[in-house]
Amino acid sequence: MRVRVQKARMASIRIVEKASRKAFLENKRKYEARLQQLQTAQRDEDAGSYNDEDRLQFQHHHLLACLERTTVRHLF
Repeated sequence: MRVRVQKARMASIRIVEKASRKAFLENKRKYEARLQQLQTAQRDEDAGSYNDEDRLQFQHHHLLACLERTTVRHLF
């Protein structure tokens, strides 16, 4: 009985981790698409620079990408 509960708990954790990872990646893809649009619009219009919020978001996602490359994830 104890083994079943433990297996069920681990399965539940895997499902939550997978959903969380999927949501994170989806949000990341949306942001990257928006950033690409901003870069294209900026090139086309040759207008000013990014506003502070866009710059902060870009730096945030850059740091997350660096962490993803350097962090080893251990899955159960």
